[in-house]
Amino acid sequence: MLPQEFTLAMADPQTEVSLWLHAVGAPQEVTRRQTTVCTAPLVLCVAFHGEDRHRRDDFRNPVLRFCESGGRRRLLGEIHLAFREALSVGASDFVLYSVRASTNHCLPRVRLWAHYALNSYLRWRRNDPADIRMTPVEERAACVTFIRPHFLALVSIGDRKCGNIFPMNLMGELGNGYFGFGMREQRVVTHELERAGRMALSGVPIGKCSLPFQLAANYKKEAVDWTSLPFPVEPSSNFQIPVPGFAGRVREMRIERSMPIGSHRFFIARIVSDEVRDSTLQACVVHGFYQYLRLKGDREMLENAVAADLVNKSKS
Repeated sequence: MLPQEFTLAMADPQTEVSLWLHAVGAPQEVTRRQTTVCTAPLVLCVAFHGEDRHRRDDFRNPVLRFCESGGRRRLLGEIHLAFREALSVGASDFVLYSVRASTNHCLPRVRLWAHYALNSYLRWRRNDPADIRMTPVEERAACVTFIRPHFLALVSIGDRKCGNIFPMNLMGELGNGYFGFGMREQRVVTHELERAGRMALSGVPIGKCSLPFQLAANYKKEAVDWTSLPFPVEPSSNFQIPVPGFAGRVREMRIERSMPIGSHRFFIARIVSDEVRDSTLQACVVHGFYQYLRLKGDREMLENAVAADLVNKSKS
């Protein structure tokens, strides 16, 4: 069976997959103004700005489609949405949608349903905590959301005296200088981030891919000893927040709004600065179904991809 995720190297921003919102009127490309809000229940956000702002009734039964950006521009997957609520910040609307159904076109149907059956069994054996337990409909739609590559990042808050650094990948650009991300409500760092009100988001070069997985324990900490990290840090340009010296891209953000939604707290942030330091390929995550399609189902290439994923996640 295919792994749920693969790590790989990509240029940021990614150009493999585009997202299109189909509803009333012509389809709208929302590749860089959509993100996941929380997982249980699964809630997605699409941002609208200025003249693109719409009434609630304009999106009564929308469909979010994931397509190849080049080549044959194949339809890779789609998620049928239902309006949940709209948040307004300045001249922008951030519309939240629940999931009604989804279709995944990355695998042959028989193999796809074999995976679904196995995942259902594993979910039953796993007995996830109530705050992250997803329905089968939500799990299948979540697989579709990870057709689009999700970059790994390290978030820094605070200063050298009291601060933290931890991984994030449930995030996305929302356009017009906004950025959205979800953090589990039960994590200590979620509330530390809310109190801080600002942060620095550092990209992770593929050669440092293992670091986000190593630093996951920091979710439970109020602060870290910066000198104990396996890499040097330096101050960000405006907020002077410690960031990894290896970061190829650093975005400083100010939190504009946050609210609890299900299992997560959803943050809407404003990008204050965006510093691209080099063009090194960045670490990102894609779903195993999409990796199967990318590699055209070639067994040897998939085995090599699995081996590369293990190397990416291992301690250097």
